[in-house]
Amino acid sequence: MSLKQTENNDLEFILKSLAAGGVAGMVSKTTVAPLDRVKILLQAHSRHHERNGVVSGLKHIIKNESAWALYKGNGAQMVRIFPYAATQFTSFELYKRFFDGIFGSTSHVDKFLAGACAGLTAVTLTYPLDTIRARLAFQITGEHIYTGIAHAASTIVKEEGGARALYRGFTPTLMGMVPYAGLSFFCFEYLKYGCMKYLPSLTCNPCKKNTGGFGTYCSSKIDLWWFSWCYCTKY
Repeated sequence: MSLKQTENNDLEFILKSLAAGGVAGMVSKTTVAPLDRVKILLQAHSRHHERNGVVSGLKHIIKNESAWALYKGNGAQMVRIFPYAATQFTSFELYKRFFDGIFGSTSHVDKFLAGACAGLTAVTLTYPLDTIRARLAFQITGEHIYTGIAHAASTIVKEEGGARALYRGFTPTLMGMVPYAGLSFFCFEYLKYGCMKYLPSLTCNPCKKNTGGFGTYCSSKIDLWWFSWCYCTKY
């Protein structure tokens, strides 16, 4: 009976982690989607934004396209980010259990390894959608090459050498993901540990409701090398 209850608890934990991680990722990425699109246009040196900065780039998109154009490519981002964030959050907890105690009871190295493995797992599963999202976000109104997610995927596969084209830039992304995700989760766990140990009166008070945070990954990462492989090698 206890074994069955443990299995049910584990399943419930995994499902809650998937849902919480997926929703958190969607909220955070939608929040920064306008900045993410400007970042892509500036990184790829779009001829329409050669002299623009962040603020002027945002104004240029609204004036010459529309306010909705700030979210161009966000549909593909949402299709990608839910499984990405859900997988990353859930696999981190699973990897953390696996590495727990290997480096000693007071070490946090296991958190870094768990975070790095979680990042690698998530990006491996969802990388093609990230490539598609970047292509869609780079398009300017009136100069569209792709009409949507499915069309972008089929065109890339057909014209750029098969399914492997969807993984262009995958290796440098993996290289960057190890320190990026590893340090993100390591810092979170280390700071959480410090707050619980040294500020228990402020950080460990019981909460009557089951609450969660949506602040994870609200900043868009700088990945010029990745985008150059994904898009600029063709155009």
